[in-house]
Amino acid sequence: FWIPPVQGSKSDPNRAARQTALLDRLQSIPGMRNAAAINVLPLDGQNNFPCQRENHPEQSIGGMEIRIVTPGYFEAVSMPVVRGRRFDSTDSALATPTVIINEALARVWWNGDGNPIGDRIALGVFKGQRYIDEKTREVVGIVADSKTLRITETARPTIFIPVAQAGWYSGGMS
Repeated sequence: FWIPPVQGSKSDPNRAARQTALLDRLQSIPGMRNAAAINVLPLDGQNNFPCQRENHPEQSIGGMEIRIVTPGYFEAVSMPVVRGRRFDSTDSALATPTVIINEALARVWWNGDGNPIGDRIALGVFKGQRYIDEKTREVVGIVADSKTLRITETARPTIFIPVAQAGWYSGGMS
């Protein structure tokens, strides 16, 4: 189902808390295994921004797929974390900005054999040009690939951002 855009300003400190409370209520429904949300469901569209590996302007993607998720999303959709960790309550608005990347991005920017954990990604930067004012984000995990736009296409490089650290996002969640 669809969680409509949360009312209130983008900088509203209670915004994430209200989303969490709603998910907690859903989780309490008898028989409910998991409750989580994402801004764009797999196979349901695009949401992209330019991104660059910090200090590597040659490693830029003009339309990087960006997904904003709640803690528990990867468990809810059975998407394994293959290295590092999942998002949790420590990934708050006041914490170090974090991202989890998919294996497709790890192959593209770290040649599949490097270790991106601890490396940094600049959202809104393309070939050294900054388009939005956003802090760089630390890579804390790698998840298995999943389909993005079409079932017949290979997975696109994707970055996952914890909803608590996406105060600029004002859209709904599924």
